[in-house]
Formats: sequence, structure tokens, C-alpha cells
Amino acid sequence: ADVGLTTSAKTIVLPEENFAALVRRVNFTNTGSDSLTLSALDGLAQMEPVGGKLDWGLKQMSRTLEGWFGVYHATDDLTMPFYRMSTEPSDEASVKIEEAGHYCLAFVDSEDKKADLLPIVYDTSKIFGQNTPLEVPQAFKVTTVADIVANPQFGDAKTSSAFAALESVELAPGESIT
Repeated sequence: ADVGLTTSAKTIVLPEENFAALVRRVNFTNTGSDSLTLSALDGLAQMEPVGGKLDWGLKQMSRTLEGWFGVYHATDDLTMPFYRMSTEPSDEASVKIEEAGHYCLAFVDSEDKKADLLPIVYDTSKIFGQNTPLEVPQAFKVTTVADIVANPQFGDAKTSSAFAALESVELAPGESIT
């Protein structure tokens, strides 16, 4: 059934910065004749870590490598998770603390007010449940975005996701949100 919702997405790299960045801009438009309430998750099903010589490890022993993965927070409201490895994985006598990592940030673009950061869902199991190929969002079928955000998430020693969580927004006919 047509619910009167059009979605578009553009993905670009952030140019002329001294760090790598991927920018995804998603637009939702109510093309129907009635108002609609929208909740959405958008992002990456799998966030790969940074640090050390990871190419071989991610391909040959990715589950073992997960033991070093972690999600850390700059704030308590889940809006700025920092994905990194605890130490550089190696078979050496010395331990090298890994400081590099990835951030994930998301916000609703608005001309009227300051853009508040959206919460990020980083616990893959909250969306995919036991579907480890990350193809079908089994757990998301039986819950809401608001429930996922309100409940505890776990990001240590596992491959994490990076989904921006739009809990609830009402769109009038013809209205868009980015």
C-alpha cells in the first residue's frame, strides 16, 4: 500500500578536511494527503574499527578480532559514540593502546532552530537480533525506535552498528524533513 512517503539519500565524502568523513543526507517527504508520523533508523549495519594491521584480521578471524572492539561515549545521551579498539591486536610482548577511532553523528536539519544530535543505535542485536548476516532486522520488527533508544545497548567485544534514530516526527502533507 502506498503510504505517501518519498525517501531520497545522497552520500558524499567531506572535502578539504584533514580527516576522512562520510556524509549521508536523507530526506523524507510526505507525498500523501494526510499527516503521518514517522520513526526511522538510518545508517551502517556494521561499523569497522580503525587501528593496527586489520585487513587480514577482519577477513580471516573477524570474530576473534571483535574481542578488541568497543563503543565509548563522549556524552550520556548516546548522541556521539566513539568506535575504537581497546589495544592494537598483535602477538607481541608489548601492548599498544589504540587511540584512533570513528565517531558517528546525526541531526535533523532545521532552519528554525539549533540542530540537536540524534541518538545512535550501536548495538547490532537491538536491530537484527540473532540474524548475524545483518540482512533482516528481526528484532526491529517487534519493537519501536523509541524502545530501542530507551533500553540499554552493549558495544563491547562485538561488531557494532551505527544507526541514527529518529524517534518520532509528524509530517504534514507536502512537508519534508532532512
